[in-house]
Parts: sequence; structure tokens; C-alpha cells
Amino acid sequence: MASDKITFTHGGKLYVLTNGQVVQAVLGVSPEPIRAHWVDIGGVRYPVKQAFAKATKFDRLDFATNQARNHLRRLGFVVGRIDDQTMDWNSLVDEAGKPRS
Repeated sequence: MASDKITFTHGGKLYVLTNGQVVQAVLGVSPEPIRAHWVDIGGVRYPVKQAFAKATKFDRLDFATNQARNHLRRLGFVVGRIDDQTMDWNSLVDEAGKPRS
């Protein structure tokens, strides 16, 4: 379930991050080229590490892509791969419920 605010531990410290902080962090920022994983923020796709680093002020080398994806997904953002497979929970549930041909 998506939340407007999450808490997580990074480097032994507790952090709080909100959906609004992420949106504010990328306002006016041009997305870098997407290599593999993206996050949709306000209709713009950003590399997940770019968006998460902007929102948290963490160095990109200090966290993994899967951590950024998971935290952004928990905040309600749709994340996916360059091949357009969404990682949105509702999409995954809908897809899992479809009969195989």
C-alpha cells in the first residue's frame, strides 16, 4: 500500500521521506538518460537513482537501485524498467490474475 510518508534506515540513521519532498526535489530538474530503471514523477520519467538522490541528498554510490525503487514505490510512484514493464503493484496483481494463453 502506498503512503505519503515513509521511514527507513540508511547508514544506521533513521530518515523520513514524503511524496511531496520527492516531487519538490525534481521540480525544474531535467531527467538524465534512463539506462534501465525509471520512476514517473508528475508525468516525467526520471532514473530512479537521480530522483532518489535529489530527494534525499544521498550520494548515488551510497545506495542501490533496488533500494531507491522500493522506497519510491512505497511512496506511491510508479517505477519500471526501460522495457516499459511497470512495477506498480496494481498492474502486477492485474497481470497475475489474467489467464495464460
